[in-house]
Amino acid sequence: MKVRGLVSARARKSVTGRWWTLVVGVNSAAVAAFALISLAPPGYARAAGADSAMIVGRVTFRDSVHQAKAEEVERLRWGRLVVEMRRGWDVYSANPDGNGFFSISGPPGTYRLDYVRVGQLSEFVAPHEVKARAGQVTCLGTLEISVADLGRDLGNNNGSQLQIRDDCAALEPEVHRLGDADASVRTSVAAPVVHHWTGPSVIEIAAGLRAVAAVNGKGTTYGATWLVPITEDTGSGNFVAEAQLLYLSSTFESRNRNDVGIIPSLPAKWGGAVGAGYSVWLVEALLRGGFLGGDAPGEHGPMLGASLRLGTHLLGIGLELDRYPSANSQLQLITLDLSPIALLGSLL
Repeated sequence: MKVRGLVSARARKSVTGRWWTLVVGVNSAAVAAFALISLAPPGYARAAGADSAMIVGRVTFRDSVHQAKAEEVERLRWGRLVVEMRRGWDVYSANPDGNGFFSISGPPGTYRLDYVRVGQLSEFVAPHEVKARAGQVTCLGTLEISVADLGRDLGNNNGSQLQIRDDCAALEPEVHRLGDADASVRTSVAAPVVHHWTGPSVIEIAAGLRAVAAVNGKGTTYGATWLVPITEDTGSGNFVAEAQLLYLSSTFESRNRNDVGIIPSLPAKWGGAVGAGYSVWLVEALLRGGFLGGDAPGEHGPMLGASLRLGTHLLGIGLELDRYPSANSQLQLITLDLSPIALLGSLL
């Protein structure tokens, strides 16, 4: 019995020992595999499956003196280089290797490049897009970012330029290295995003309606303007058009004519004007022409005007000069305007 007990104990110990060895072996293999993945060179990504896509490309940099590889840029700007591409709301990133090669894998679709990151800095470029297909490796080409001085300007968005070189034939060995050797490789060089302006948005149209108070040294009157963009704002301003309601209240007219002995009982006057001008940053400059009704003394008949406004979509202050040639009269006004729709939007 004792012998059997010893044999059974040894058997159990042997089985337990083998199980522990198996568990340790599996864990060791997993750790080793994770270490190999972690130690994979920068720019490496796993091959795209049949239901996913992969994009492979290279990024280089140039200034007025020389061309620099990714590793040199990282030393110059003291930060890790990251290429990020957006597909819808999702962002995919890759760390290029020392020569600038990188790969991004994800669902098939259109990927957009807007910037690259260098450490804590971001260099924005002209948006480019590329289409990636399922089960294929797409060669993006070489992205060359040019600035005046790499050590000073890169990451400061100081007039950089992006050029795309279609050198996928020369990049093919690296494309196969970073992609799936068995997957087909297609060339789809990143192309600039073509944006067609289709006119002002509903918000721009609604926010362009403004209530206006016009003031001079003798009185205050009220009116309204409606301003809409007629060209796209590309960062340096855009052309705008304006429609204006002209209104001179009875009190305003009476006070303005009182200095020439007219009894202060003049009727209110209504009219309208249209104009156009240019808006840049917080400044609007416009020229307009219109007509003010009535034949009472003071301003009436055809009108020519000019205005300069400083402000936002919500609120603005301006100077306005209106000339009435047939009445040989003019008004110099300080205007204050407020957009009710923009105010409502700011409160929501």
